[in-house]
Amino acid sequence: MKLVKGVFFVFIAGNFASLGNFLYNLAMGRMLDPAVYGELEAILSLSSLIVVPLSVLSVFIVKIVSSYWGQHKYQEVQSFLTVYRRKLFSVGLSGSVILLLFGPLLIRFLNLNSVWSVVFLSLLFLLSGLTTVNNGGLQGVLSFGYLAINGIVGTGLKLLVSLSLVFLNFQLFGALFGPMFGGLIAFLLSIFELKKIFKGVNTADKKVSTLIFRDTFLPILFGSLALTILSTMDIILARHFFTQTISGEFAIIAVLGKIVFYAVGPIISVMFPLISSRASNGTPYILPLLGSLVMSLGVGSIIVFGFFMFPELILKILFAGKYSETAPYLGPYAFYMILFSIDSLLTYFLLSVSHYRPMPVLFIISLLQGGLIILFHNSISQLIWVNIFVAAFYLLIVSGFVIRKERHVS
Repeated sequence: MKLVKGVFFVFIAGNFASLGNFLYNLAMGRMLDPAVYGELEAILSLSSLIVVPLSVLSVFIVKIVSSYWGQHKYQEVQSFLTVYRRKLFSVGLSGSVILLLFGPLLIRFLNLNSVWSVVFLSLLFLLSGLTTVNNGGLQGVLSFGYLAINGIVGTGLKLLVSLSLVFLNFQLFGALFGPMFGGLIAFLLSIFELKKIFKGVNTADKKVSTLIFRDTFLPILFGSLALTILSTMDIILARHFFTQTISGEFAIIAVLGKIVFYAVGPIISVMFPLISSRASNGTPYILPLLGSLVMSLGVGSIIVFGFFMFPELILKILFAGKYSETAPYLGPYAFYMILFSIDSLLTYFLLSVSHYRPMPVLFIISLLQGGLIILFHNSISQLIWVNIFVAAFYLLIVSGFVIRKERHVS
């Protein structure tokens, strides 16, 4: 019952966050000039690269905390969270200072026009580590309701504040301040919730085994980085190689194409813990995998069909006729995103069954995308075809790993 309840909360919060992120990007695309929106998307893509190592660290924190919690070692849980909160505060503060020092180089490389971009990245670096510890603690003690509340509040404030400030003509500052403010409030809520959970528990300094960190952190990091690179590197390099206007148009194409992944993402989120649970106790898991593949391909194919058949109508509805010149590229980019979605699903499947050996190989394949874009970046069409080629090659390799793993098991 706890599992069903937890999945329900995570599913609702995840869908709300996905919808909120899409509406945020959609609203910013409609309200900001193409050049400003391109700068915003480049910064958000960079921020996702910063968050990836922390998301992997979150897995480590959840495993340690849940293990202690199951053994009723509440003092150890509180001590562990306190120690890691201090460590990540130190790392975040150092990273923020480094980003500020190298800010001018970053501004020149991405052709940025505002110093607020660097300030946002610096503050995000500091806040993200602390939020990772607290959210990992809440998940580890099975407080999925609190996690859902924090996600909904943070996403809601992100939308409300950004829309208000951009409407008041604060442009890039307003678009960046909303996510930061929403994240800060969600973090403060998590502090209050953890204090409530551990009320009356005295902190005890206990040593924590580092074996789980060594055995799982690096493989999960490689897998997460591979998927993040595939979904963000094209936007970052488009900002570098294209003019501000064209890079803004490419950002619009990417945002609309990611509707495919927003639709498939919840399926992956539910599949991952389900198969992980089954694999750990020896229960067959092929049917959940096949079901996830069928649902993902079905939902994704419908969206891709719509983008190929009605691109002008979609742009008219979502952007009031703006960016009509991007219509020919919506279908091909959506096709790339369905390939990427299946890449993600199969990568998370391998992680869920603790098959870590392929992760470095998949990471190396993802780097191919950046290398090919550096060589071939004469047009938006060329970038999209590079994406499709790399995603298809990745799919071929990861499918081979999955088939080989299941043959070995059987």
